[in-house]
Amino acid sequence: MSLRERALSGLLWSSIEKWGSKVFTFGVFLVLARLLEPTAFGLLAMAMVFIDLAQVFIDQGFGRALVQRAELDEEHKDTAFWTSLGISVVLTAGGALLAEPLARLFGHDELAPILRALSLTFLLGGLRTVQVAMFWRELGFKLLSIRSLISRAVAAVVGISMAFSGYGVWALVGQELTAQAVDVVILWFASSYRPRFRVTRRHFRDLFGFGVHVMGTDLLEFVNRRADDFLIGLFLGPKALGYYVIAYRVLLVLTQLLASVSANVSLSVFSQLQKEPERLWRAFRAAVRYSALVAFPAFFGVAAAAPEIVPTIFGSTWEPSIAPMRVLAPVGALHAVLYFVSTAILALGRPGLRLGLYALGAVLNIGAFFVAARHGIFYVAVAYLVSSYLLAPLQLAMLRRLLPFSWRDLGAALATPFIGSAVMSAAVAFGVHPLLLGQPDYVRLTGAILTGVLVYPAVVLTLDPSLRADLRKIARKLAPKERVAS
Repeated sequence: MSLRERALSGLLWSSIEKWGSKVFTFGVFLVLARLLEPTAFGLLAMAMVFIDLAQVFIDQGFGRALVQRAELDEEHKDTAFWTSLGISVVLTAGGALLAEPLARLFGHDELAPILRALSLTFLLGGLRTVQVAMFWRELGFKLLSIRSLISRAVAAVVGISMAFSGYGVWALVGQELTAQAVDVVILWFASSYRPRFRVTRRHFRDLFGFGVHVMGTDLLEFVNRRADDFLIGLFLGPKALGYYVIAYRVLLVLTQLLASVSANVSLSVFSQLQKEPERLWRAFRAAVRYSALVAFPAFFGVAAAAPEIVPTIFGSTWEPSIAPMRVLAPVGALHAVLYFVSTAILALGRPGLRLGLYALGAVLNIGAFFVAARHGIFYVAVAYLVSSYLLAPLQLAMLRRLLPFSWRDLGAALATPFIGSAVMSAAVAFGVHPLLLGQPDYVRLTGAILTGVLVYPAVVLTLDPSLRADLRKIARKLAPKERVAS
């Protein structure tokens, strides 16, 4: 297959993975939200702040370095594997030792055993870095999709069963450990790669020179995304954090479903076009355009219908999550675009520039969150919104230095989905809400969804009739080819 055909195939299977696993996981999350208290989600979020921080150091960016390299030796793979595994063993032991001090930091002794149990995820993470990278490099997203669906299904059975049995927060812990364990087993069964002890200093330097910038960026991205959880847990406690987690989880799931699906494929595609700037710009523009067409209405819709979404889906217990959810939704719309900016900079071999942008974002976010966290979760969400939109123009300007493009051309790619989403939101706010005032929440939510489904496509297809032809072309590319009779 050509690069375009492989990219479309990879995009299809990446979409199946993200949509299948995330939609399924989110459905399980909704069930658990009905069975567990907000404090349980807050305690898990506190623990995951430290677990996710340590996970950054396991990969060290070596996985994406394996994907990005034009020439790859077996020694590169082995060096990456043994380095990741060695670090994961150290982190597993360290997590068990530091569980008590970290629990005291938050003032919740029940956090210590949770941290010890979740430290096992470090070892599991070290066992899968190279296998995932190899499938990713070859656009082998079919296997990754199947693996993700199976592991999430098994984990769901464990999590829900434990919740029904009254295990509380341990239902969430059991779900996380099960998903990762099954994930590793499937990867090792399906992958042809088996490590040999071929670790060399030269191959380590090859990977580390690129990977250290990726790791630094991942670390700063962690700060950008998890500093709010840490500070809310520290100043406001697990219950407030539980409400914030629900609001942020909707943003995160939609971002993963609507933006990171194609971002995974785009790194492979952009990397192969790094010496052809015109083709790379066309691929970048198309990725941004189609991502925005899907993501913008979803996030605008969440902002408009949050007062109906939360009580209908999560229950009235979670109503304090409504206000931060409405504020965080526009951040997701922005991320749908910036995902590709970051990926393009990385594919062009400039991880240092990407690192610098993330460092600036981390400084901005930490300062804003530290001030806002003392006043409540709504103000933390506002701080995240303001800092994200302040940094976005600089990120685009840095990309323009590497990949010259017209601001008008980029604006044209985003204008149609933005206008369509704005009109749709106005129809919900000024049409559905007044018309169905006093009706049950589920009736109002149904009305909002139907309005969005009708209004948004009508607006975007009116503004840009060429979309019809583009969608038909994509459908033909994705459709299975008929076999020719011999």
